Amino acid sequence: MLNIKFEVVHTFVNDDFKCAFKDILSKIKHVDGLLKMSVFVECFSDDDYQSKIDWMNSMIREKYGKELPAVSYVAQKPLKGSICVELIYLVDDAELSYENHLGFTYALVKQENRKSLYLSGMKVATSETISSQGNEIFLVIDEILKKEGMKPESIIRQWNYIPKITEFDKEFQHYQQFNDSRTLFYQKTKWANGYPAATGIGTQFGPLVIDLIAVQGHDDEFAIKNPRQIDAHVYSEQVLLGENDLYLKQKSTPKFERAKLIVDQDTSVVFVSGTAAIIGEESLSIDDAAKQTILTFENIESLVDQENLDGYKMFEASRIDAMRVYIKNEKDFEKIHNICEKRYPSASFIYLLSDVCRDELLVEIEAFVYCM
Repeated sequence: MLNIKFEVVHTFVNDDFKCAFKDILSKIKHVDGLLKMSVFVECFSDDDYQSKIDWMNSMIREKYGKELPAVSYVAQKPLKGSICVELIYLVDDAELSYENHLGFTYALVKQENRKSLYLSGMKVATSETISSQGNEIFLVIDEILKKEGMKPESIIRQWNYIPKITEFDKEFQHYQQFNDSRTLFYQKTKWANGYPAATGIGTQFGPLVIDLIAVQGHDDEFAIKNPRQIDAHVYSEQVLLGENDLYLKQKSTPKFERAKLIVDQDTSVVFVSGTAAIIGEESLSIDDAAKQTILTFENIESLVDQENLDGYKMFEASRIDAMRVYIKNEKDFEKIHNICEKRYPSASFIYLLSDVCRDELLVEIEAFVYCM
């Protein structure tokens, strides 16, 4: 059920946005088994973001019709190519359908008593605060999960694209506002197997956007701890900025696990959350993007190395297959790119210009890992 593969498509057409996106579509050879599509594109204003996604939506509908899952449009500038698309495909021979509820479409996979759901592009009006956007989106997510007979704790991977993530609305930081709205939703359930793996990352423009993967009926799952880091959901208040939501007694910690291991039949995968140069809960190597990149990889490798995974389930080996690299300053791209490509020459990378959740963090990396 989680036998999936990632595919990354870039275009290097730079002179015209519409020509570039047409080139991207021409490179996507098939949609059979397509579960999720994420489009990364540079935008220059909220209006530019909306104009671009309206046009891209029309092109996708014209080319593929209705048999296509929801698409995320993320206002992050690709640093390799002018537009970048990440595709997730189903490899299993399972029943795949495209559903619609409350105006949102998603991919649903069923196999015997197993079920997985791929939801992309959840967003509401940009005029609302980050808190109110989050609260409204989570209400819709809850309704979609209920429709499919799934609970919130079935969410195993979540992407949270937060506009201008480190900025403040008066005394309320955008990232903290999101964390509070996520907590208000998450506190409705017990999370017996730990929170989802997640990424909370900044976007240039547009609204709050949430993507997720939820699964049910799989064999087992584990929240993977990192011996080098404190779990984000037990951070102290000293690393949380801004005031807390009025509905909460205190500021919420980021509710995600460092990684999530999912075991199902003969497939085991690890979703590695957005990871940075943090040891314990402290940011290291301030003002040095190269050192932060190396520290970030060491943190990821600590999560998925043989010794750490043996504490949850016995595996013979692991292979990092797909990574996104979020880079705060474009001037650091070449040095970060060189480290990534040298360290993992066979992995597929996406490089994106993105603000990170702490001012001092210059790079954040997430990964998808196969375990054999």
